[in-house]
Amino acid sequence: MASGAVVVGTNAVYLGDRIQLKTATGGWAAVSNTGPVMTRVGTDGKVGPIWSNSPVDLRDRATVFGSAKAPSFQVGNSVVVQGGMSTGPRGPTTNLLDAFGDLPTRQTTAIIVESGQSRSLEPGKYGSITVRGQGTLTLEAAEYSFSTILVEQGGQVVTKSDCSPTRVQARVACTFRGIAVEAGGNDPGIGLVLWHEGTSTAFIEQPFRGVVIAPLAEINVSGHAHAGRFFGKVIRVQAGGTVTDVAAPTFAAGECATGLDFQPANQTVDIGPAPPLATPADLDTFLPWFYKITEGEKAAAEARIAAVPNNSGIREAVVARFQTARSARDLGPALMLLAFLGRLEDIGVRPFFLSLATEAITAVEEPNSESTTQFDEEVAYRRQALYILNAINAPDTVSAVRDVAVNSSVRQVRAAAIKALRRGKSPEAIESLRGDLRPEDSFYLDLPARSEPDFDAQMAAFRARYSFD
Repeated sequence: MASGAVVVGTNAVYLGDRIQLKTATGGWAAVSNTGPVMTRVGTDGKVGPIWSNSPVDLRDRATVFGSAKAPSFQVGNSVVVQGGMSTGPRGPTTNLLDAFGDLPTRQTTAIIVESGQSRSLEPGKYGSITVRGQGTLTLEAAEYSFSTILVEQGGQVVTKSDCSPTRVQARVACTFRGIAVEAGGNDPGIGLVLWHEGTSTAFIEQPFRGVVIAPLAEINVSGHAHAGRFFGKVIRVQAGGTVTDVAAPTFAAGECATGLDFQPANQTVDIGPAPPLATPADLDTFLPWFYKITEGEKAAAEARIAAVPNNSGIREAVVARFQTARSARDLGPALMLLAFLGRLEDIGVRPFFLSLATEAITAVEEPNSESTTQFDEEVAYRRQALYILNAINAPDTVSAVRDVAVNSSVRQVRAAAIKALRRGKSPEAIESLRGDLRPEDSFYLDLPARSEPDFDAQMAAFRARYSFD
C-alpha cells in the first residue's frame, strides 16, 4: 500500500492478457505479491514496478515500467523491464491492514433492495444484503457489516464519503455486479472499501470504484476499467482489465482526515559503473551489477562483455554458473546468464547455444499449474537460445532454428523458433517458411511482434484471420 501498488496479493497475482495498471496521475502503477506461489503478467500487459516474494512470469510483450524484484523470472518474447530485473533481497514487509472492528447489531434477517427501490441504512451489523438491478443502497461514511453481499447488475451503492470512505464488511461472501458511486460525485474521495472476511472468491464483475480487501480469499476482477485498488490472498484480473489508482482526497487544512493514505513512494537506485571483467574471478562483482542493469547501463554492460577475450575462461565459468542455477531452478539468474553468454564474442558460445536449443526436454508439462514448473523453465531456456542463435544470423545458426521450428516435438519450443525466425524478415521470407510448418503452427507465424512498426495493423489482420474479438 505504501509503495503505491494498486494490486497486492499475499499468495498469488494473476494479471490477464492486455491488462493495464495505472496511477491516478497517468503513470504506471505497481503490483506487489508477498506470497509464495507466483506473480504473472499476461501477454501485452503493462504495469509499473513489481515487488514479488514468488517467481514472476512475464508473458510475451509484457512491459514493466520500472524495476522488477523477485526470486526468479520467466520471461517471454519481446518483454521489456525498463528498470531491470533483480533477484537480490527485496526488503521487509509491513502489515498495513487491521481487522474490521465490532459493530452494533441492527438486523439479522435478509435485506433485499428491489428494482426501483432506494434504501438507506444506519452503520452497524446486518444479515445478508441484496441489491437488485435498478435498486439503490445508500450508506454513510462509516462502517457496515453484512453476512453476504450481492449487488446485481444495474444495482448501485451510493456512498456519502465526503471525508473518509464507507467501509463495508462481507463476513461470508461477496459478489459485486453493480456500480459504486459517491453522493456528491466521484471526485474527490475513495468512496467504497469492501472488506471480505470469508474464504470464498469475491467477484467484481462490473467497472468498480473503490478498494477491495480479501485477506483470506481470491478476488476475481473482471476485464473492465476499474478505479481503485485490490488487496487479497489471490488477485486475478481478467484479460483486458484496467486498474487505475484513485487519488487520495484533498481538503483544506483541519477540515477532515483523508481516510486512507494512498501517497506512492518513488525510489531510484544508482548501481554505478560497470565493474572490471577480465578474469573469471571478476564475475563475483560483475554479475551482481549485471543483474541490476536498466536501459541506461545496457550499452556499458554489452561493451564490457564483448571485450572479453576468447582465452579468458569467462565463458566456461558462466556456463558452469548457468548449469548450477538451472539445477537449482533459479530461473531469473539463469536467464540473465544466458543473456550474458549471448553478448560474448567467444568461439565457444555458438556450439553451446546450438546444443541447448536442440536438447530434449525431459520434464513433464503441467498445463494447469498455477506456478512456474520445471517444464516452463526449460522452455524459457530454449526460447532464449533460439533468439540468440537467430540474432547471430549465420547459416548454421539460422538453419538450426528453422529445424527446431519444423521438427521439435514440443509446441512451445516450435512457437519460440517460429517467432525468432520471423523477426525482421520480409513477407516473402515469412511465407517461404509456412509450407514447412505444421498447419496448426501458422498461428505463431502470423502473430505480430510488438516491436514491429506496423504492429497495430498487423494485429488487426491477425485478429480478423483467427476470429478473435
